[in-house]
Amino acid sequence: MNKFKIMSTEWFDTMYIENNKIYRDTNKDFGTYNLIEDKLIIHWSIWGSETFIKNKDNVYYKENINIFKIKLESSTFNEDALLYINNNNINLKYSSHSGTYTFNHNKLYILWSHNSQEEIFYMYSYGKNFSSLIESSSKCLDKKLIKNIAIVFPQFHEVEENNKFWGEGFTEWTLLKKIPEKIEEQIIKKPHDDIGYYNLKSIEHRTYMEKLSNYFNIHGFCFYHYWFKNKKIMYEPTELMLKDGKPDKPFMFCWANEQWTKRWDGGNNEILIEQDYADVEGNNDHFIYLLQFFKHKNYIKINNKPIFIFYRLEKKDKNNIEQIIKQWNQLAIENNFAGIYFMRFLGPFDNELEIEGIDGFVNFEPGYVSQINGNDILSYEENSSIFDDNKYNETDYLNKNPDIKKLIDSNILQNGHQHYKHLNNIEKKIRTTKFNVNDGKIAFEKIANQEIKFKNQNLGLFVGWNNIPRRNYTNKKYTTYPMYYKNMNDELFGETYKKILDKSSYNQNNENDFIFITSWNEWNEQSSLEPNNIDGYNYLYQIKLK
Repeated sequence: MNKFKIMSTEWFDTMYIENNKIYRDTNKDFGTYNLIEDKLIIHWSIWGSETFIKNKDNVYYKENINIFKIKLESSTFNEDALLYINNNNINLKYSSHSGTYTFNHNKLYILWSHNSQEEIFYMYSYGKNFSSLIESSSKCLDKKLIKNIAIVFPQFHEVEENNKFWGEGFTEWTLLKKIPEKIEEQIIKKPHDDIGYYNLKSIEHRTYMEKLSNYFNIHGFCFYHYWFKNKKIMYEPTELMLKDGKPDKPFMFCWANEQWTKRWDGGNNEILIEQDYADVEGNNDHFIYLLQFFKHKNYIKINNKPIFIFYRLEKKDKNNIEQIIKQWNQLAIENNFAGIYFMRFLGPFDNELEIEGIDGFVNFEPGYVSQINGNDILSYEENSSIFDDNKYNETDYLNKNPDIKKLIDSNILQNGHQHYKHLNNIEKKIRTTKFNVNDGKIAFEKIANQEIKFKNQNLGLFVGWNNIPRRNYTNKKYTTYPMYYKNMNDELFGETYKKILDKSSYNQNNENDFIFITSWNEWNEQSSLEPNNIDGYNYLYQIKLK
């Protein structure tokens, strides 16, 4: 098998030849090729032809392009650098340092002019970033390069449906802006001044997303995709990304395929817009819409299959979902792909449900850890009792504990107090805390030590969780009260991230090497990597420094 180092205007990668085709190693884009002496012409299957010329270091670079921009990091600086391909010179953008360079085995050797010293930089992020501080995978041949994927929520702009359901001008910011700075001693984090209450349709903010994620080692984004019964919703940011190119990052879609109901705000389950998986023609239209994204050079693929994730799979939909998988695989093949790489979230769902055609799995946190370790992570707050003056109240107890009311309705228990009086002190506090509280420290311990059960299972981590902005917390309907994780901080996040990074790096039962982070901007669940007014950029730095 022949391999080539190759440098385009946007990426540095390895190409390999197999069965008379040429493949890009990182995302499996492929095509046919012509190799004539020192000229390599690649005819991509999706997006046209490119010509590359070999230099003296046996690196093929884009024809007529002499400069490749990278991010260079050392103990004394972190800035952009320009590589001049034809003469192997390098200049830092913001300082006077310059020198010459050579490539060898994903290492960049720089001989600096100012001190005649050679410094070694190790490649990561597919050749856009080099660091002298980390040796990445070169220390161990068995260790994999893991790619951080941040989940992106798109509802930070007005859409017709939200104006109809919730009132004119509604966005995610509407909920967050009106929440006090502290509820039940829980601090409510709001956007850092660097980003403010942005509109995700803004190219300025999406450009900032790109710069921020590049600097802090976020490989790409997983955008929630909303499609209901042949109707697209909250689609403008990603459609604009195709037009203006921002953020210029690897990306994939997760179909948020639940019914759209009022449940998210603690209200009833009134269906606002329903799903319909049985509509074959509608499923065909859905694929045709997605095809423009699948064909994009930044869409993440495995073995020439675009990744597409189901948020939630239920037994009642099994046959229809399997039909969609078969239908879309065939349509993908007709459009020069090898099929679709279907994945599913593992979360507070029926994770044991087997769906034919699912290729991979994603630990969606904190839903997954709470499902498999629910009782272990439950907690309480001392000063948040449903009882006034700590005096037992039957009505309030049953409002908080509907499972006990069911036992009474079934004549298994006479009343709630019969259950309450036999609980130990900790169980009593958990059963009578107004809010639903979990212990983040225990949850992170469980995540760090969890078993990898499935082939191609990608681990996940969450930044925090507190859905107070979404929920009513004064009406005594305790089953709909907010849920939050206490004992959370950026250092604990960083320690846990490092553990699952190591576990992922040495997991050989996985062909797609990602860590999914919840999330980039879930502000109304208080789970945002984006900088906030309390922690600043701390969570992002934990990823960068590990």
